Amino acid sequence: MEKTTAFEHFFKENYQRMYYVAVGIVHDSEASKDIVSAAFEHVFLRFNDITPDYRLAYLYSVVRNKCADHFRRISIHDHYAQLYLALNDSSQEPNYLEHQERVAAVYKAIEELPSRNKEILKACIFSGKKYAQIADEHGITENCVKKHVMKAIKIIRTKIVKNNGL
Repeated sequence: MEKTTAFEHFFKENYQRMYYVAVGIVHDSEASKDIVSAAFEHVFLRFNDITPDYRLAYLYSVVRNKCADHFRRISIHDHYAQLYLALNDSSQEPNYLEHQERVAAVYKAIEELPSRNKEILKACIFSGKKYAQIADEHGITENCVKKHVMKAIKIIRTKIVKNNGL
């Protein structure tokens, strides 16, 4: 009970400040809310282990690190978007049938994935869930979710290259 009350006071006293720190870094209000919430969750789990004098400094560093993680995720998504655009721009004349065949091959490769990889990849890509949310649902870490997604993408890439000779 004492931990909850102390944390509640700490939260109320510092939420707005941390929100503005995050907005100043990422320039996105919604992402900042998510970042600050995740940071407070992180601090809550370790609240009794952190001395009261260092809690604010620790929270600030967690917010900064969560902002850096946010930029890494954006960078990965931007990389794949640019790769997709580059692949589509490389052909002079769009070929709808060829495109449909590639899409079908990707969907087929997704369905052939091991069940855990397929489930996590679909939650991430098709449902638009964040790694943290998927990790909570499956009882695994965010890093484990990332590994499942990367493994699934690698398997899909290998199957597409092997089957289409790309």
